Amino acid sequence: MELLMEYRDIFAWSYDEMPGLDPRVAVHQLAVKYGARPVKQTQRRFRPELISQIEVEVNKLIQNRFHS
Repeated sequence: MELLMEYRDIFAWSYDEMPGLDPRVAVHQLAVKYGARPVKQTQRRFRPELISQIEVEVNKLIQNRFHS
C-alpha cells in the first residue's frame, strides 16, 4: 500500500481517470442462453479468522467506488 500511495499520481483509481480506455476492455457481457434458468450456488465459506480482513478490503473497494 505504501508503494501505491507513493506513486499514486501514476495510477488510475477510477474508470473516470482512464479517458483513453476502450469501454470494451472494461465492460463485460455474459453469454447466457435465452430462457436458461439461473443456478443458485451454495454460499462460499471462509475461515472465521479471515472474515474481518475480507470485510476491510471490501469496504476499501466500496469507498473507492470500485463496485457496480
